[in-house]
Amino acid sequence: MTAWSDLFVLLERHGVTIEPGLSAAEVRTIEADYAFRFPPDLRAFLMTGLPIPIIDETIPLSYLRSFVDWRHGKREHILERLAWPLHDVEFAIKQQCMWLDAWGERPADRDAAVERGLRAFAAAPRLIPIYSHRFIPATPHEVDNPVFSIYGIDIMHYGRNLADYVVHEFVPRSHLIGADIQGPFKVIPFWSGFIEQA
Repeated sequence: MTAWSDLFVLLERHGVTIEPGLSAAEVRTIEADYAFRFPPDLRAFLMTGLPIPIIDETIPLSYLRSFVDWRHGKREHILERLAWPLHDVEFAIKQQCMWLDAWGERPADRDAAVERGLRAFAAAPRLIPIYSHRFIPATPHEVDNPVFSIYGIDIMHYGRNLADYVVHEFVPRSHLIGADIQGPFKVIPFWSGFIEQA
C-alpha cells in the first residue's frame, strides 16, 4: 500500500479526518515561515490530503498527540513541535543519558557536554513532525527518508519511509503480517547514530 489515496482511506478508517490537500502556495508559505523544505514524499502526501488533528482543549498539550495542522494550526504549537527533538536531546545530554561516540569523549563538565552535543545537533538534518512524536528528516531532500520516533532518550525507527510509517502507526498489529518494522533504513547523519549505538 503505497499510493497516497490508499493511505488516506486507511487513515479515515481509523477515525482521521482528511481535508483537501495543501496547495503549492500553502506549501511554499509553510516552508518559508518555518525555514525548511518538506521532503518530496511528505510534500506529496500533504498535497493529496491534509490529516486534521482532533484537539481537545480540555486536555493540556493534546495538540502534541496528533497530526500537525499545517493549515489552521497555531504558530506557537507548530514551533513547539519543531523544537521537540532539540528539547529531548538537550535534556538527555544534561541527564547523562545520551552521548554519541562520534562526538568524542564526553567532557566532565556538564555545560561543556551540552554545548558540544548541541553543536552536533545544530549540524544535524532538521526533523519535521508528522504525528505525535514521529518525525521525518528534511534532508536529504529525497523520498524514502526513515521516520523516527523521539521521546526523551528513546530514539527509534518507526518506518522505513512515510508510507511504511503510516501503515505501522495506524494498522493494528494483529492485521499486519510481519508487523515488526524491518530495515534496511536510509542512514541519516546524527539521528541514525542513536539507533546504531543503542
